[in-house]
Amino acid sequence: MWWVGQALAGTPDCTAAPGTQYAQSVVAFTPGGGVQPAYADPSNALGAPNFREGAGAVSLGNRAAGVAELVVSFGAAWLVDGPGADLVVFEEGPSAEPTELAVSVDGVTWFEVGVVAGSVHEVDLQGRVPAGQRFALVRLRTASERAARGPWAGPDVDAVGLLHACTARRLNS
Repeated sequence: MWWVGQALAGTPDCTAAPGTQYAQSVVAFTPGGGVQPAYADPSNALGAPNFREGAGAVSLGNRAAGVAELVVSFGAAWLVDGPGADLVVFEEGPSAEPTELAVSVDGVTWFEVGVVAGSVHEVDLQGRVPAGQRFALVRLRTASERAARGPWAGPDVDAVGLLHACTARRLNS
């Protein structure tokens, strides 16, 4: 993950990104137990929310020794702390399982933001992360130690969106 930190360190400024910026790529996915293959496609967490019964979300699975996590990135957009909610997580399904949320600049150092209570949940970063920082990655982990039954055990993530984001400012050449 060295490249992410270097890209941010070399960016002198960024401009506000319009609208909600949704996750564009999966950086890492480690499913926990209890998830059948049809519900274990992490690409289902990319883009805008599109859940429909039986499709459109990825199940993280039951937590086992800290396993059951999804890490996503947002292309050229970085998460920043702005006024009010900064990030939204769309967790679907009949059971809204709690999910641990963390953010990182480089994939090495993580800032624990807290536990989102399932369903659609907006999160404000203020007071939870260093001021003025830009974050390239969001990590979601199954928070509950309770084992859920499959085929879609654990949190079912449909989308992750940045409500306050910036992109590298383009300089005229």
